[in-house]
Amino acid sequence: MAIRRDERSARGLALGLMLAAAWGGAACGGAAAPTPTVQGRAEGGAPAPAVDEAVATLRALAAAVRADDGVALAALVHPVHGLWLWHQPGAVVAPLLRLDAGDASPPSRRLDHPDVIPYWREAYWRHVADNLDGGLAALDREPADRRDPVYGDCAALDDGGDAPPTRAWLVADDDLGYRAELAVDHGVALDPAVVRGLVHYRRWGLDVWLARAGGRLWLVHVMVWTPCDA
Repeated sequence: MAIRRDERSARGLALGLMLAAAWGGAACGGAAAPTPTVQGRAEGGAPAPAVDEAVATLRALAAAVRADDGVALAALVHPVHGLWLWHQPGAVVAPLLRLDAGDASPPSRRLDHPDVIPYWREAYWRHVADNLDGGLAALDREPADRRDPVYGDCAALDDGGDAPPTRAWLVADDDLGYRAELAVDHGVALDPAVVRGLVHYRRWGLDVWLARAGGRLWLVHVMVWTPCDA
């Protein structure tokens, strides 16, 4: 078992060094990676380094949960406010549980919670990783219309069609919005640092918010929801 912990620690250290190199290079004037957009659908907004940093963090999240690597996930969680996981138990989303900073338990074990139904206990992290991998491959930054049908279309589903989202979006300065009030309704008071001024990623069925602290971005909310259920 000690060998297993050492392996996880080594992976976490390697991840930290990789992210530091990627973020530090952009911050210190190194060559910035291309802005992650295709087909000309970038519509202005955030400087490329900020976008690249967010994408690097989101890719690291997908890799950590696919590998069930608690050390790698812990390296991405906000050191003060932790990471809130959200789900959709009914018509609206709700906070599910908070992952504390520094807890290196495997992601699968973090879902051992009475409010997690058996389906999501098995599929929550896979849903996160799939929507990150698929969305980051077709990502728009600062879209003019976040409700464009390319980001998901319930009307097509109502007509009997199958309309999965074709693209995802990323905005560099967003709020949690009405969801902060939903959190209060569930007895969760969120610090302003994880409510306003957040980087926000969406692919239909998944939202991820990141907050800046100590010169880098951290995960503060991961929200899994069921499109068109309400």
